[in-house]
Amino acid sequence: MHDTSTDPIRVGKAILAGNELTVNGAPYEVRHRDDFAAFVQNTSAVVATGLATVFAADTGELIFDDSGAGAFSASGVEPWQQYSAAVLGYASDPSQANVIIGWCALLCLHSHFKPNEHVELKAIAFARYIAFTAFKAANATAEAVLRWDEYEALPVTIAGVAARLNGVDNAPENPWKDAIDLSLPAPGDLTHLSALTLVDAFGGDILVKGGKALAGAGPRHFICCLDDVSHVKGTGTFGTKLICGGVERRFRCESDGDEIVLRLLAQNLPTFNAAEGK
Repeated sequence: MHDTSTDPIRVGKAILAGNELTVNGAPYEVRHRDDFAAFVQNTSAVVATGLATVFAADTGELIFDDSGAGAFSASGVEPWQQYSAAVLGYASDPSQANVIIGWCALLCLHSHFKPNEHVELKAIAFARYIAFTAFKAANATAEAVLRWDEYEALPVTIAGVAARLNGVDNAPENPWKDAIDLSLPAPGDLTHLSALTLVDAFGGDILVKGGKALAGAGPRHFICCLDDVSHVKGTGTFGTKLICGGVERRFRCESDGDEIVLRLLAQNLPTFNAAEGK
């Protein structure tokens, strides 16, 4: 995201810089629900102020189905109010994480295409870390992460390697398996964004299904957008060239007839600056 501060920002005992956290100079990860709750609580006021500045009151609330597909629902509740309530309610209702993550992703998206000089850069930095890095921890319990760490720390032996290869070593469940890449509606003043516009900005994938297009926005999550790629036809795996950002770029396509996924080939990915991370 272009509008992210590169200056170190203090978050409790941690420092956020370049979308990475450190504590006393050592790398630190948000790995489970307790970490996630602490981070969003510590940054809630700043992010909520950014949301109040950027999004009008009639944007509506974000609602999600079980697959992580989001939509706006008309409501008298302003986005910053829904966000703040979700942060407060997350400890007792982990499903509120989708609301937190979704608004953070939309704040980052908006700041990329329509930067607002009245929004603190640290609000965007916090939102970006929540939406694209910390989100993976929102559904992981501390106990599950501990079991995983203890398993990973077991000595590597020939017998252990053989057991893992044979799938009989009683490996614990991956604590981050329930992390969801959300699909989000475009805010009212960004409904003009097309699939290829988003690819040009972020280099993500495009999914076209049922007459609707979704394109990656940032490192994770998808945005509903205008479909300017459905003219690409084919079944199975094939390649195509499309004009993206005024430049012809190659895509790898996979289609089963009902849906098609277009993936920009690595050599054509947009070049991000250091502040934008991976």
